[in-house]
Amino acid sequence: MPAQGRGAALAVLGGLYWEPDVINGSPMSKLYVSTYLGNRFYPLEPRIDDVAIEDIAHGLAYQCRFNGQTSAFYSVAQHSLIVAALVP
Repeated sequence: MPAQGRGAALAVLGGLYWEPDVINGSPMSKLYVSTYLGNRFYPLEPRIDDVAIEDIAHGLAYQCRFNGQTSAFYSVAQHSLIVAALVP
């Protein structure tokens, strides 16, 4: 759920939210993704300051490899760590 107290937000498409530009009084709007830590990431205007490694780690830990077609849950994070250990 989007952070409270930062203006109206309307959920639009699977995880994307719409934020009206009430500060500048412009009819322009911004789409954002609410992250695990509660931050807002604007995919159409990405900034490195808006990226937290904890958000990336959380996403990779909950993303299943091979579209879930394994006998046990196998996350992208787990796969990444195994491959990193194998690479010289």
